[in-house]
Amino acid sequence: IKQSEKEIQLEQENQNQSQKQVEELKQKLSIIKQIEKKQLNIKAISPLPQKKINQSAPKSQPKSLSLSSKATSTSTSTTTTTATTTTTETNVNSFFESVCVTVPSARRFDSNGAVAPENYLRQLISGLSSGLSTEQKNKLSVVIMNVDRVPPAHTEPSKLSQEYSGIQLRDPPYSTNEVEKMVPPVFIDYDENVAISKDKQVWRAKEVLDAADLLQTCKDSGKKYTLFLEDDVRPTSNIWPKLEKFVNKVPNNYAFLALYNPSSWDGNNYKDGDEYPFHCCTQSLLFDNSRIAPVISLLKSGFSRKPVDHLLAEYAKTNLVDGHVYVSIPSLFQHVGAYSTLPERTLSPPEVAHDSRSWEALLHVGTKDNKESHYSITFEDDSVSN
Repeated sequence: IKQSEKEIQLEQENQNQSQKQVEELKQKLSIIKQIEKKQLNIKAISPLPQKKINQSAPKSQPKSLSLSSKATSTSTSTTTTTATTTTTETNVNSFFESVCVTVPSARRFDSNGAVAPENYLRQLISGLSSGLSTEQKNKLSVVIMNVDRVPPAHTEPSKLSQEYSGIQLRDPPYSTNEVEKMVPPVFIDYDENVAISKDKQVWRAKEVLDAADLLQTCKDSGKKYTLFLEDDVRPTSNIWPKLEKFVNKVPNNYAFLALYNPSSWDGNNYKDGDEYPFHCCTQSLLFDNSRIAPVISLLKSGFSRKPVDHLLAEYAKTNLVDGHVYVSIPSLFQHVGAYSTLPERTLSPPEVAHDSRSWEALLHVGTKDNKESHYSITFEDDSVSN
């Protein structure tokens, strides 16, 4: 009997111990569930803690290859905000990753020499990154060269490089004083056969040398394409899918592609993808880096003879194998700059010199006294007739 009582007592103690273990396991399980719930809440609220929890998350790209805004990377604070941001992003494929964007930038001036009130560069960068997800912006590469005669006075490039991690700043290969010593003492305008100002002569030559250096920089980047943009243009909506579509449409034998065409309304009736005799304007050009070397060589050797666009036209005319130029109709970029980097080239009052978007500007073409002239212009986003 005593043995039985002892066994019964031992069994009760084991049951109590088991019950205690069960209670401890329940408490641990409850704690684990609370931790998991907190982690899930953190993931839903902000992407930053998620990167700490998820060790397999991709590492951020180096500064020279990313264009995600530094401000937006820390600004998301609620689940609702994250959802709203996602709905504004466009499903863009990887074509833009193969493009090196390069932009020479300087302050703009009124015809009286006063600094212009416009800040074109910020609008351009915003347009290029519009519609891209944060991950896609991290793969967009942009090189900006501050070509201002007084670089510290042109603060926009440095400010943007602090806001966008993918902007790479590059110094010009020569200063204005150095270029002034490199050009001939007397310069004759090739069109009018008359002497032009020393200021314009140096301005032209430096512009060519800056462009050559920027093209070389993008060639050395390893990207397939170079997108050369002046800082006073704006991309049309969904620029990257449209650009890829245009590149795939034209034959692969071009010196460059003209993405802004001020001649689309001059009576030649060009269609999208047509080959045309390039003669003007470097607002937006796309180069294939496998064929860009001879273009760079011509710019370096002819910098004191002609401006950039006329040297490019010379190359296209003399290179019959891969010197073709194809034009985008309508323009994929729009020229919005009414102020020039050289005061004497700014109209009074300021006016966009090659505005392919405004039908009002086209009324100045031909005879100004002809009040009954009619123009029909097709745009990327709308159509206007007068």
